[in-house]
Amino acid sequence: ALEDPPLIKKGDIITLIAKKENLLIVTSGVSKEDGFANEMIKIENLNSGKMVRGIVKEKSKVEVVY
Repeated sequence: ALEDPPLIKKGDIITLIAKKENLLIVTSGVSKEDGFANEMIKIENLNSGKMVRGIVKEKSKVEVVY
């Protein structure tokens, strides 16, 4: 039984998206772990250096959870 590879691998540079009502912020981050679709993973924001958690939406795209 083979399983699909993760959409995001540890160390990948990804697009980090934060949405709230009419506000949309897009920045870059580094994945700190592998992630599959709709799975929560840790990301390091490249601009601030802060660790955030987000949900994998598609290859190289994570939506921040806050």
